[in-house]
Amino acid sequence: TRRLVDICRRVYIDGGRDHSKDIRIHLLRHDYLPTLVGDRLLQVEVNTIAAGFAGMGTQVSTFHRMTASAALNDLKPFQLPENKPIADFANAMAEAVGAYNEKFGRHSRTICMVVDAPEDNECDQRFIESVLLANHGINVERRTMTELADHVSVDSQTHIVLIPSLIDPTRMVEIALFYFRTGYGPNQYLNGEVMRPAVVVGATGVGRFTLGPP
Repeated sequence: TRRLVDICRRVYIDGGRDHSKDIRIHLLRHDYLPTLVGDRLLQVEVNTIAAGFAGMGTQVSTFHRMTASAALNDLKPFQLPENKPIADFANAMAEAVGAYNEKFGRHSRTICMVVDAPEDNECDQRFIESVLLANHGINVERRTMTELADHVSVDSQTHIVLIPSLIDPTRMVEIALFYFRTGYGPNQYLNGEVMRPAVVVGATGVGRFTLGPP
């Protein structure tokens, strides 16, 4: 947390950056559990970093509808509401990409998903990738924080953020949005080098990061 606060200080206080002019998108996941007290749902967690399972959650919701319909009779539609968070996540990210291009006069169609290595939630993430490409024509480049530390660069004139393409490392790809699916645990910041890309690409979301899970 201290290092994240240091990033805020370096960028917004020492660097004089106006936080009100940044483009941010916060994808949050609120976790609830049913209780036996008044049939209430109680919130047990709010994920402000790496809010995942939009992809898997959509699949599980469909599975629940299928099994419940097969096992129970006369179910009403409101008893099995549709739940498609993956579409909402993809729509929100596409809006953020559009806002970036409009603000800076760019034409980028690429998102960088910052992931772990190895990545336990890759299946969920791949669902989001497929919806972004199919519904919005947006490509996703997957990188770890260490890979970004080694390869991320900022154009000295336009200040756009670039990374080498996985398909052709000699070609630099402009990133319109960084989607963090990591960075929620102290062990992910043990290597001091990973803080450099956080300064470059994560400054806009660092304030929210400090509110997330320890």
